[in-house]
Amino acid sequence: MKTIILFLCLSAFYYQSSLAQTKQQIEGAWLFEEGDIHHTLVFVDSYLSYSTFDIKNKKFINTWGGPYKIQADKLLISIEFNAMDSSDVRSEHAFDIKLIDNKLLTKIGNKEQAWKKTDDNNNPLSGVWRITARKVEEKMNEMPLRDRR
Repeated sequence: MKTIILFLCLSAFYYQSSLAQTKQQIEGAWLFEEGDIHHTLVFVDSYLSYSTFDIKNKKFINTWGGPYKIQADKLLISIEFNAMDSSDVRSEHAFDIKLIDNKLLTKIGNKEQAWKKTDDNNNPLSGVWRITARKVEEKMNEMPLRDRR
């Protein structure tokens, strides 16, 4: 019985450390190019932002994101914003995800993507930033934390 409990504890520890390692490896900025369309994924402090741009025509296409979790080989996202589809806000999405040879493999929608890492969030300014004040004429007006949806 002690052997089974020890095995279960070690398995749980290995699983948790594996998830933490995957999360640490995924943190940063990733790029997927589809012709002239560039997709960027940024993972920082348990928050994800996905943006799409038409590089040739210099056009913004869309951005969406929110807090994320990794469970096994699934990326779970709680959508907090979506520039193109406001009905998507407050929804939950799960996407297949794998890290192989420093490539991020995802299946978002019906498309499979192979992303290359462009930044690893290893600098002093990395992190989630919040605007706390706005200058109007000569006065700084505080911006309290609240829903912007």
